[in-house]
Amino acid sequence: MARPLEYDRQEVLNKVMALFWRHGYAGTTLRDVLVETEFNRHSLYKEFGDMEGLFQVAIENYFQMSASLWNLLEGDNAGLESIRKIFEMRRRNDSKGLGCLASNTIISGVECGSEDAVELAKKYFKRVENGIVRCIKRAQETGEVRRERDPRALAKYVLTVLHGLGPMGKSGASKEALKQVADVTIESLQQ
Repeated sequence: MARPLEYDRQEVLNKVMALFWRHGYAGTTLRDVLVETEFNRHSLYKEFGDMEGLFQVAIENYFQMSASLWNLLEGDNAGLESIRKIFEMRRRNDSKGLGCLASNTIISGVECGSEDAVELAKKYFKRVENGIVRCIKRAQETGEVRRERDPRALAKYVLTVLHGLGPMGKSGASKEALKQVADVTIESLQQ
């Protein structure tokens, strides 16, 4: 009788997530995953299914690990300062050349036909957008953002800039350059 596979599932998911985050779906090979996780092909497929199934589990793991983002966007004190902090979080990842795994998933998933993962990324974007709308409405209540401005339109603008930081970081933009973009975005919300 075969011995049951023993492993730390979260550790494996984190390793696989990091592979997909660095290389995208198309750039991550089965061999990469097997080397990183120390699984054999049979065990990997038994536990996670095929590469697309593994990719989807890795994306779900990324979204669950976004607790600090959800706390900023959905917490009781959500406001303009929360949006600033989100830019700081993105700047840290983008200056490493990682970008946003959700953005990378949309691009990679469309190229590779991973519709389930793309749908997950779209849900993630919608939740972030709704959180930014909440922050903007709160900033309007405190007078930091003019009340006559459309919170949904402003949130879409912020989301577009946030996801534009990824390609900037991957192209070698400095932390200071990314900070300047964030600062200009926050200033434009206050006008």
